[in-house]
This record gives sequence, C-alpha cells and structure tokens, in this order.
Amino acid sequence: MVIIFLKRRRLAGNAGTFSDQVITADGSVSTTVAETNTHRMIGLSDSDTNVSFTSIDYAIYLRSNGALAVFENGANKGEFGTYSSGDVLSVERFGSTITYLKNGSVFYTSTVASTGDLHVDTSLHTTGATLQNVVINNGELVSSNNYAVNTLTPTINIDAIATDNVLDFVEDNHSLLVTGTTTNVSDGQVVTVTIAGVEYTSSVTGNVWGVKVPQAVAAALSSSVTVAVSVSNASGVNATANTTFTHTTDEPVVITISDNDIDSSETAVVTFRFKEAVTDFELADINVDSGTLSNLVSTDGGTTFTATFTPTPGVKSDVSKISIGSNWTYQSSGASPVVSDIKVAFENEVGVDVTTNNIVKTGFAGWTSGAFSENSLAGDGYVATTVAETNTHRMIGLSDSDTNVSFDTIDYAFICVQWCACGL
Repeated sequence: MVIIFLKRRRLAGNAGTFSDQVITADGSVSTTVAETNTHRMIGLSDSDTNVSFTSIDYAIYLRSNGALAVFENGANKGEFGTYSSGDVLSVERFGSTITYLKNGSVFYTSTVASTGDLHVDTSLHTTGATLQNVVINNGELVSSNNYAVNTLTPTINIDAIATDNVLDFVEDNHSLLVTGTTTNVSDGQVVTVTIAGVEYTSSVTGNVWGVKVPQAVAAALSSSVTVAVSVSNASGVNATANTTFTHTTDEPVVITISDNDIDSSETAVVTFRFKEAVTDFELADINVDSGTLSNLVSTDGGTTFTATFTPTPGVKSDVSKISIGSNWTYQSSGASPVVSDIKVAFENEVGVDVTTNNIVKTGFAGWTSGAFSENSLAGDGYVATTVAETNTHRMIGLSDSDTNVSFDTIDYAFICVQWCACGL
C-alpha cells in the first residue's frame, strides 16, 4: 500500500512526516534505498510527537557513510553492517515483536514489545535526503466500507412532575411541562410520551426532551396519573421509563364573594374558608382587584374569615379577582403552605428554540428574538433563571403584555451582558 503522509514539518534542521495509514495488528513499513550519503531515519511510532528521530519508537537509521543502525526513541541500539542503493529496508511487527530487515533478512529484533496502533514515522537530517518507494503493509488483503457500531445502551429519565410529583390546584391553571433527559441518544431522536393514555412527541436536543400538556388537559387529570416515555437511539435500540404523579384539587382555602356584580352603591362580603385553622392571616396577605377590603375577622378560631369589599369609584372590570399569598401558618403544624416553583411554558416564540423551559436564540443578531410566558402572576410571585454562559447579551423579567420581542417593552427586566463599550 502506498503511504499517504499526514504531516510535513521542519524543526531545528530536521524534517519529517507521519503517515495517515495505520497498522492495527501485524504489518510493516519498507523503503527502497536511493542515495548512501545522507542521514535519515524511517520506522514505526504510536504517536506524532515531533520530527526529531528521538520520538520514533522503532527506527532504521541510514547514516551518510553507508552504515546501517537502529534507534528506538532516540536510544542507539547499534550498527548492523552497511546498506547499498537498491536495498529494501523494513521494520515489521508480528504479534508484539518488532524486527528490522534488509532485503527480507532480519538483522535486529527489538527487546521492547509493541502494542496498539502504529503509524509510519520519519526524520530526515541532510538537505536533499530521500526515502524512496515507502510502502506500508498492514496485513489487510481488502477492507470493507466504513460501517457504524454503537453498543452504548440508551437510557431515558423523567424529571419530577411539577418539581415534586404533585400537580396542585395552582399548577393545573397552566400548561404542564413534562421533561426529562437521555444518555447515548443523538439529537433529533423522537421521544414518545404517554400521559393518561394520550400520546405526545418531542425531539432530543442535547440529551434533553420535553412536551407541553395543554392546561385544559392538565386540569382534567385524575388524582393518580401515569407517565410512560420511550426513545430509540440511531441504531434502533429502545429505552423506556415511567413514573406516577398525584393531581390534587384540594385548595387550602376557598374564596367566595356575596355579590358577583357590584355597583358603586354596594359593598359585598368576602369569605375565606380554610381547610383547617390558621394564624397570622391579615389584610396584607390579600390581593384585591378594583376595590379594597376591610374588617377582616374570624369568629370560629381561624378557619373562616370574612371581610367587606368596597369597589373603587370610576372602575369597570369584568375579570376582577381576589387572591391570597402564603404569609400565614397552619395552627396544627406552624408551617406555611408550600408554593412550588413552576417551569415556565413559553408561547409567542420569535427567533428562538425552546426546549422545556430553556431558550436558545437562533435568529439574527440584535434584540430581535424572545418569548412570552403562558403562565402569569396574579399576586405575589417572581421569575427566576439559572445562568449558563457569561458571554452573551440577554434580558429576562416581567411584563403585563406582549408587545414585541425588543427589550424596551419588558416592564421589569435585568440584563446579562457580554461586557463591551458599545452600550446596548
């Protein structure tokens, strides 16, 4: 086999090459001698460290005086007669044994065993030195086309649903994100997700996948829900996983109002009925649209509270609401109600790829890309993100409406910047 050399380099008077072809088992390299008056070496190495003879693992040295020598990693193993024009010199591996040959006859056997792949390695010292008709024999008569081998076992995992495997009465007011991870699965492979008998599909991106269950479907789920997922790698090997989560509509407090259509001459009684007695429930815990509350009292030891609603003059709204936060505690345990973080479900996506609750910009440079959440904050709350890179410009925050994707329409935003002297 004629050798294709991978590199040609020169360093401190030396020059050399390293072969693209490789000997993986038995094999040899040989050259036919031309001149007898230059210094050069040829042999076999497992790596291409530099062009010096000191980095050739097993080398024949053709001296400029016609003497034939052997060097191994720069160590002189001795001289073994002479060479002449037309001689064929070879370095051969059989099993783990390296031998040096002239015209087919062994003149030296190495004491250093060889394992692993070997490439042809050369180092030429004299200007004009040549190595003629360099050929490699790697023991292969013919070889097939390249083919793929993948014996890695794919796996798939389901993240905790709604962060704690409990979908509560607040979380089912939004689309439900079901997410997870994979290993040994290439990008683009399809994940099939079955939730309560309904199939959804997603593609793997960076070993992450996710589907969005519509809010109406999430709210109608039973109290115990099974999720099953499956994916195949590119070789068709399948991986599956399943989990079960709880859906609860048990609200810690029910809020009712005595009149659902209030004019300027009226007030209304608002009742807060907790599932058990509470303490520290105050007017400051209550968010009220289009009016104010007063006279918050409980007559049964903290289970039921009433307050008077007075509408704001000059206001018309058909969607006013009253909501409460969590700055109060249950008398039995002294604990506050748990308000879980919810993975944001994005909509109105422009110039971005969204994978679960992660966003990557794909559009043109500039403030030209973004997304707006389907989720909303009716009272107290926040949005949070975990920083990945530190070398890009991006903003995140809160707004009451989705005007466009520019930063100047985000009501409250903080910016992560790649520092520069160019402003925004």
